[in-house]
Amino acid sequence: TNLGQDTAGDLSVELSGEPGFSIEEPPAALLAGESVELTWSFSPTVDGFVDTELTARARDAEPVTLVLSGSGVMSSVVAPESVVLPAVPEGCTAVGSLVVRATASTTIERVELLSEAPFLQIEEVTSESIGEGEELTIEVVASPNPLVPTTSTVRLTTLDPVQPVIDIPIHTQSDGSAWTTVQDTLPPESLDILFVIDSSSCSNTEQQVLSLATYEALGQDFPDLSWQAAVTTADTNDGGLFVEPGVIDSDSPDAAATASTAILVGGDGAGVERGLDGALLALSEPNLSGPTAPLLRKQTPLAIILMSDEPDQSGMLAGGDGASYAAYFQSLKPDPQQVVIHDITGGLTGCSSMAGSAMTGVDYVAATDATGGVSGSVCSSDLRTTLGAQITESLRAPRSLALPESYMPGTLQVQVVGTPGSLPYTETDSGPLLDTSAGWDALLEMTFIDQALCPTP
Repeated sequence: TNLGQDTAGDLSVELSGEPGFSIEEPPAALLAGESVELTWSFSPTVDGFVDTELTARARDAEPVTLVLSGSGVMSSVVAPESVVLPAVPEGCTAVGSLVVRATASTTIERVELLSEAPFLQIEEVTSESIGEGEELTIEVVASPNPLVPTTSTVRLTTLDPVQPVIDIPIHTQSDGSAWTTVQDTLPPESLDILFVIDSSSCSNTEQQVLSLATYEALGQDFPDLSWQAAVTTADTNDGGLFVEPGVIDSDSPDAAATASTAILVGGDGAGVERGLDGALLALSEPNLSGPTAPLLRKQTPLAIILMSDEPDQSGMLAGGDGASYAAYFQSLKPDPQQVVIHDITGGLTGCSSMAGSAMTGVDYVAATDATGGVSGSVCSSDLRTTLGAQITESLRAPRSLALPESYMPGTLQVQVVGTPGSLPYTETDSGPLLDTSAGWDALLEMTFIDQALCPTP
C-alpha cells in the first residue's frame, strides 16, 4: 500500500535467500493510497524449513523488507519436464531415453503410454525399485517416425507420497521422409526345372517322347523364358546326381537340344522305381549345397517333373506319401507356391495305348495335387502340350520384386501405373513376392521406406 501523498514509481520486488521462492512482478507505479496484492509461491528444493527475504523498493522511498518462510517435503522422484526424440526422416526409427532419478529409495510401480500413438513404444516397467542416488533409464522409440510432429504423454506411477503420478510429454519431430517411390517391371520370366526320369529297361520309348517335347517346349514354345534344367533318375543308386552335362542354362548354345538329349538316360537303371526319392536325393544334402546348388536360383520358381510307368516305391522320407515329399520340396523356397510338382505317369488308374502302357502312379499324382501341378499321361505319344501346361502352371508362382536390400519389410505398396488400387504380395524372409496376375509387361509403381535414408538409431 502507498501510504504517502505522491505516486510511488519504479516499484520492484527482490528475493534473496534460499531458492524455491517466487513472486509475481508489481505494477510500475502506485497512486497515493492505492494497494496491490502480489502472489508468491514456494516450490521446495530441499526437505525442511527454509526462508528468504522479500525487499520492496520505490523511487524516493525507503525499502521495505520482510521474511517469507516455507517448509518442504521433497519428492523422492526427479523426472524431466519433457522428452524430445531426435529428428529423423519420416518412416525411420527415433530412439530417446526418459531418465528418472531417485533422491531417496522409492519404487516406480508402472510406466504407461496415455496417448493413442501406435508408432510410439516405451520400455515396460513394473514395480522397479530405485535406490537413493540411482537412475532408471526408460527407452522411448518412435517407429516409424511420423512426418507431422506429435506430442504424447507417458505416465509414471510411483510409491512417492508427494508425486504418486508424474505425466511427462514426449515430443517427436521429423527431418524429411524415408518413403521412396520407384517404377519398374517384373523381372523376366524364369524357371528352374528338375526332371526325374524312369531309367528302367522298359522306359526308352517314353524317354524319346519326352525328349522331343522338351526340345519343342523349351526351344520353340517359350522363347523368352529364362530357364535352367537338370536331369536325374528314379534309380536311387544314382544318388540323385545330375546326368551330364549337369545344369543346363537357356543362354548356353543349343540349350534346348542339350536338355532334350539329357532326358535320354537309357534303360540300365534299377527296376524298382523311386522317383520321389530320386528327387529327394537331388534336393537334399550333400547334393543341395554341392552339384544341385546352381540349379536353384534364390527367387526363381522350381518345377519338378516326374516321369515313370510304374508305381513309386519311395520310402526315404518319414510318412512316405506324395504329400509328405511335396511339403519337403516346397520348404526349399521362401514361398511354398514357388515349388510345383508335375507327373507324367499312369495316373490313378494306369493307362495303355499304341505308345505303351503303364501301371498307376498314385503317389506321384498325390505330390502333383499337393502343389497344384499338372498330371500328364506317360502313354501319350505327344507330350508337347502336357509339358507346356506344366511350365505355364509353374510360372504362376509369385515372383520377387527388384527392391534394394535396404527396403523396410512390411512398408511396400504396389500398384500398376495408371491403375487404382494396390496389388497383393507376400512378405517372406527373402523379400516380397508379387502375384503375377498384374502381367509381366505391366509397369509397376512401388512405394516403400528405404532404410538407407535413415540414420542408425
